[in-house]
Amino acid sequence: MLDHNQLQSLPECIGELDWRTSQLELGYNQLSSLPMSFTDLQIYFVRLSNNQLTTLPFDFWTMHAGSFDLSNNLLTTLPSFGAESARITELYELLTARPTIKVPARVNASRSATEC
Repeated sequence: MLDHNQLQSLPECIGELDWRTSQLELGYNQLSSLPMSFTDLQIYFVRLSNNQLTTLPFDFWTMHAGSFDLSNNLLTTLPSFGAESARITELYELLTARPTIKVPARVNASRSATEC
């Protein structure tokens, strides 16, 4: 697990790594952004809660993950949702700490969003 490690950044090549897990726990770190290759990960559940994220990669919703936990970050806007967002089954507790988030109009409210 990579949660509770005070990580400030992730390597750009993180998306190239072969993760043998169905979930990636990166909560309770100090991440303020994610590398572009992050969207190449094929993991079912990604926890990024309790970090300092201010932005997400523009193609964040193309990830092959089914669920995300982005709660308690510093996000104020989300990237636009495209047709590929149909793969997202649940995006919950999006921003309990920042209820003023600007969500793209096409969002269905029933859906909850080291070195190499």
